[in-house]
Amino acid sequence: MAAVYFGLAWLWAVSPGVPAPLRDAAGRLIPGGLPERVTVEISGIPQGMFIQSADPSNPVLLFVQGGPGMVEFFMEQDYPTGLADHFTTV
Repeated sequence: MAAVYFGLAWLWAVSPGVPAPLRDAAGRLIPGGLPERVTVEISGIPQGMFIQSADPSNPVLLFVQGGPGMVEFFMEQDYPTGLADHFTTV
């Protein structure tokens, strides 16, 4: 049980909780960029999601992770795919 508490404490400590502002290749903030974390209720259950886009008028892409385990959103921050440049990812 201690390992579970340690794991949760570690996740809480390293989780940013909010998405980082979107930046261009030169590291400048993208004006009008949309980095947002929202919670919506689906069938009575609160669901958290991140919304990102360099241009909110881009088409929406619903990104569903591959399965149980690590959330892929945080991998996107370290290894960007560029999806937010062409889509509004949810």
